[in-house]
Amino acid sequence: MEQPLKTTNELGRQFLGALAIFILIIGVVIVVGLAIPQYRAEGERLQSQLHHEADRRAVLADFYVRRLDDQVGAMVSRTQIRVQLAAYTDGGTTLVELRQYTQPRYIDGLSVYGDLVAAARYAADGELVAQKGDPALLPFVDFAMQNWHEGRLVRVKGDTIEIRHAIKDGARVIGQESLLFDAAGFNTTSGDITYRLMEESTFKALERSESCVWDALPLSIGQVVLAYRFPASAVKPDIRSLIRPVVLTFVSLAALLALAGYLTLYTSSRKILDAAENLAERRAMMVRETNHSVKHNLAIISNLVQLHLAQEGSSTSLHDIESKIDLVRIIHDHLYRAPQDAPVELNTYLRTLLAAIFKAHAAVGSYTWTL
Repeated sequence: MEQPLKTTNELGRQFLGALAIFILIIGVVIVVGLAIPQYRAEGERLQSQLHHEADRRAVLADFYVRRLDDQVGAMVSRTQIRVQLAAYTDGGTTLVELRQYTQPRYIDGLSVYGDLVAAARYAADGELVAQKGDPALLPFVDFAMQNWHEGRLVRVKGDTIEIRHAIKDGARVIGQESLLFDAAGFNTTSGDITYRLMEESTFKALERSESCVWDALPLSIGQVVLAYRFPASAVKPDIRSLIRPVVLTFVSLAALLALAGYLTLYTSSRKILDAAENLAERRAMMVRETNHSVKHNLAIISNLVQLHLAQEGSSTSLHDIESKIDLVRIIHDHLYRAPQDAPVELNTYLRTLLAAIFKAHAAVGSYTWTL
């Protein structure tokens, strides 16, 4: 059994070596095939999450600006405003009369606008007709009406947003309505991300850097965008967050491979050991059969010698042959009956051997021994 065991152990070492190399290769495959795509997917998820939040804020900002635009449009749409301004433009009334008529009604009309910072109404010649709040916060009337869109102009100044509408009498511009609202609620910072309402031209002029990323979502009114700034690292996954799933996957796969390898090695070893046991049993059976044949042949030879002695009478040479045959038979019988692979009891073996020798030489009474 020693050789099969050595073969099995060698097979086990070779198998474990091959398994270790295979697990190493699988580990590299996992890193390349799982970690890298997962890293990219995590980066895309972070970008999607960031842009989704920006989209949500842009929808709210767009709704807010459209509501403010509707409020300005409501002020402009009043018929009495156009009538009085048209009369002033045509010289039908004085600026003092226009102001006296407009100012109280103007204050009353703006009283419901809670986010209002300042407001001003201008005539076509740039004269201030009515106001609420500090008019210095508002720019002068834009006679050229540059960068206007569909009769309106939207401007962002810090935490305020100005919406300016042209007041028309038919196709003729007879004045301008300008309202300044508080937009500080949209200029916020959430974590590492900063949100700002700004004009599109201002956004394009912003300085960029590798460590800071600017992006913007346009609003439906005017040339205003919701810009948001975030560090480049915000959309890069933390490598530490990927270590755990990769390690768990690798350990799980390695455990499965080790278990499969152990079962395969156990099955192979079991087959080898079973084959070795069968071979050992066949060998033992062949030894038993051989010993039995030897014993049987020695008995036949001994019987033949005794037959010759009976036929021819006493003969020294035949007695000598018979004694030697008995000596071989006794020794063989003693060794044959001893357990296989067990040590021979030397005392008993020597006593039997010497007794057979003395008997063979008919000299048992001539010698003594002490063992």
